[in-house]
This record gives sequence, C-alpha cells and structure tokens, in this order.
Amino acid sequence: MTGFPIFLSLALFASGAIVASRATPREARSLSATLAGLCTIISAAGINLLPQETWLAVQGGLVCIVTLVAVSLSALARVQQSTLLTVFFLGGLSILTTSTSHPGALATLWLASVGLTWWEARKHSQKASRLFAVYLGTGSVILLAGLLSNSPGLLVLVALSLCIREACFPFQSWFLSFVEELPMGLVVAFTCPQLGILYHFKILSGQLSTSYHEELAVLGILTALFGAALATVQPSLRRALGYLIISQTGLVAFGAEETSKVAHTGALACWFVVGIASAGFAMTIEALETRNGGPINLEEASGNFESMPALATSFLLTGMAMVGLPGSLGLIAEDLLVQGSVEEFPLLGFALIIVTALNAITIVKCLLKLFANSESCDCPVDLVPRERAAMTVVLIPLFFFGLFPGVLLGWLGGF
Repeated sequence: MTGFPIFLSLALFASGAIVASRATPREARSLSATLAGLCTIISAAGINLLPQETWLAVQGGLVCIVTLVAVSLSALARVQQSTLLTVFFLGGLSILTTSTSHPGALATLWLASVGLTWWEARKHSQKASRLFAVYLGTGSVILLAGLLSNSPGLLVLVALSLCIREACFPFQSWFLSFVEELPMGLVVAFTCPQLGILYHFKILSGQLSTSYHEELAVLGILTALFGAALATVQPSLRRALGYLIISQTGLVAFGAEETSKVAHTGALACWFVVGIASAGFAMTIEALETRNGGPINLEEASGNFESMPALATSFLLTGMAMVGLPGSLGLIAEDLLVQGSVEEFPLLGFALIIVTALNAITIVKCLLKLFANSESCDCPVDLVPRERAAMTVVLIPLFFFGLFPGVLLGWLGGF
C-alpha cells in the first residue's frame, strides 16, 4: 500500500469517529458534510502527489465524493450517528481495497465491509439484513475459498462471489430489499464504490479460461438487460433505482471481460461514471422522499419542476449521465464500450445499445412522474445550500471529464 491512500483512509476513519460523538443526528450530519468535503479536497490534491499512480487518487476522489453526497443528503428521519459512522468507515475500507493486491488483505477488507454493513442494516430492517447476511455471507465464504487457495482453477469461485456482491442475475434479490428498506446513504456507501468490479479488475481480468471469460461477458449483458427491462415497469421509485443500478453494473462487468483495449477503457470510464452518478441519483431520491414524507409511488404524479428546480435538474443530470447524456462522461464510456465490443461480441454489443435506451426511458419516465405535475406542490422546498454544494461536487467531474475525457482516461491508464 502507498502512503497517500492510507492517509486518506485514516482521514475518513477519523471523520467517522468524530461524527459519532455528536449529540444529535442533525449536528452529526452537518459536521459529516464538512469533514467529507475536506476529505474530497485532500483526494483532489492527491493527484499531484501520485504522478505514477494517479488512478489511486481517482478512486480516492470517487469514494470521497460518494461519501460527501451520502451524508449531505441523508434524511434525518432515518439517519443515526452510527449510520454516518458506517458510511465514513465504508469509504475508508474502499480506498484501502484499491491500494492493495494482496489476497489476504483483499479478503480481510471484503469481510470488514460486509460485516460492518450488516451490523448497521440490523438496526433498520430485519428482512433486508437477513437477506444480506445469507447472500453476502455465502459470497464471502466462496471468495475466501477461491482467493486464498492459490489455485488458478478456483478463480471461478471468486467470479461467483463477485456476481453475488454485484447483484448479477440471478443473485439480485438481496440487493432489491437492500435498496428499498435501508437508509439511502448506507446503500450508496456500500454499493457505489463498486468494490466487486474493482476485485474483478484486480483478480479476474485476463486470468480466466476462454470459456469462463465468454460466460461472464454473457452474464454481464444478461444482467444489464434484465435490470433495464424490469426497471421500466416498477411502481416503486426505490425498486426502479435498484434495477437501474443492477443494469448499469452489469454493463461494467461486461466491459471488464472484453479483451479489447477500447472496451476495457470504456469499462473503467463506466465504472467511474456509474459510481458517482448513481450515488448522486440515489441521494436525490432520498431528498425527494424527505420532502414527500416517505417512499414514492411512480403510479401517481407527485411534484412539479417549478417548486424544486435544483432538485429536478440534479435528478435529470445525474440520471442521464449514467446512460450517456451528451456532454457527460457517460457518453464517452458508453461509446467506448460499444466500439470495443462489436468485434468480439457483435450481438452483445447491440444488446448494450438496447440496455442504454431502456434505462434512459426509465429515467425520463421517473422525471415526468416526479416533476411534471401541474398542481402546486405541498412541500415546495428545493435543495438547501448543503445539498446544492454536494450535488455540485457530483456534477463537476461528470461533465468536466465529459468535455475533457483524455484527462481521466490517462489517469486510469495505470490501472
């Protein structure tokens, strides 16, 4: 491990400990936003400190941005000091995971993130925590068997455990309950750094036999199609979000199995986009639920753009950035994935275009249901300054790197 990721991880751990000592959730959330913002600034400075391994600083920046938006837009009705502590600790564990390739360290960090998340989930939903324990507990045992065996033939066990963690089809049941019933900040902190994809890049890329390589690529695109199709018909906003994240993660997994350098680069860019954009998109849903007083049903129009223009704009931009909004990094990532897949998997490359279209339809459908109501909104509270600042930090890299993609792709070249 290099020094900077360890320092940044310790900063997140210390921030969590400080936040946990606050007397009320409101005080804890306000302090969390400040400390996460400072960690984000430190991570940006790290790009100059790691000229040979800038992708470490990029991952650190992604995690800090995810942490910032997760704590800044968390609803006080559901968040506790322990929840914010868990969010910071998950961020620190994610950064440590990026900076090591030692099998024992990777296994330990995996178990720590799963155990910490399960412990916090128990306080909010018995059903979600039980499903999480069954699926991720099984996945952890399988990972340990494959990772610590030192046998290349058992890498297929690692692949299976990563499929469980990334909620690939048919292992998605735990994730839907996870998204629906737990605080969104906890969901974002565990999901959006996409540690399963990082393990995929670190351990599996180029190591599996040709037959398994093709099967994983097919599984990735099937997961993307499955999630995209079901997201279009969900009556619940949170459930639609769950399927959207499953679908986009499937696309990244598909790109990770490509032998094409172009597709591999596209998968890395897509990993970055999905991580930040899905975090922002999910937390705008948390903000909407706070103003709505609870979960949102997509079968009825519930708000209007005039009452919440900043929130509606944030919802639109983060959602569409995931599926290739022109001017965003999402467009570059999707284009690279398509270009790189047409030679090796021509039919799957066509399916990728269908997935993108379906996910865009889902996001526009949700936008119209949430913000196109002609009646005045009962709760016309737009984003407050704390929330605006966090969403601005989310949107800046999505569109800056969309205009200057070579900068990010150059940084990720050392991965």
